[in-house]
Amino acid sequence: MRRSRTLINVLWTAARLLLSLVVAASLAALLMTATVLVAGMGAPRVVVTPDVEGMKLEKARQVIADAGLSLKVTGYVYSNRVEEGSIVRTRPYPGKRVKTGRTVEALVSRGPREIAVPVLIGLKRDDAEQRIKAAHLRVGTVSWRSSRARVGRVIEQTPRPGKVVARDQAVDIIISGGPRFGTWQDPAGQVYLFRRIRVTVPEPEPVQRVHITTTYRGQTTTIYDRIHQPGDEVVVDMYGRPGTRVRVFIRDRLVFEKRL
Repeated sequence: MRRSRTLINVLWTAARLLLSLVVAASLAALLMTATVLVAGMGAPRVVVTPDVEGMKLEKARQVIADAGLSLKVTGYVYSNRVEEGSIVRTRPYPGKRVKTGRTVEALVSRGPREIAVPVLIGLKRDDAEQRIKAAHLRVGTVSWRSSRARVGRVIEQTPRPGKVVARDQAVDIIISGGPRFGTWQDPAGQVYLFRRIRVTVPEPEPVQRVHITTTYRGQTTTIYDRIHQPGDEVVVDMYGRPGTRVRVFIRDRLVFEKRL
């Protein structure tokens, strides 16, 4: 009986020891697995820097983020080859192998610094103004003039098409008012023509006299006579009968002459 009890105790002790060893081994294995998983989740991966040059900024941000990286704009530069608001270049350069979490620095385009003036002749006024703004230029003076061209179409522009100018340069346009623009007929049937004269006073004299006259059927009338400085712009609205001759003098020298 004693031998039986002794044997049972030995077996029970061995079983308990074996169970303890199994549990300890299982816990150790579980702990090791969890440690490996946690380490694997936090460890940076090696990725290739995406090529986002030429992309719009927001799209580039998404592409960079999808690669496990972040995008930081470090500056804006003028560029003739990259559209405004798009990425000009990045650092690290595209294709370089880096670890996830790295910041990619980027320069963004402001668009070109100098602009070739677009062709506006023949466009409607609204279309011409939209084209000017789309070219990073500014709408300048808009005026109307009598012309045989279709009413509302651009017939002249300054600067001329194709001229390279600074960004935000003003572009002046003249719109056709049709062949009878600026014409009025009184109750007696007499026709009058309304016109605008625009003169820029030249260099080099510090002060200069601008003198404008009209002549009709031998009678001459002074419609403007003032002193100006170089660079001043003189704008005079006038009217006259068809055939009236308009003359502009600067320092008593004839600089412009036209018959209405």
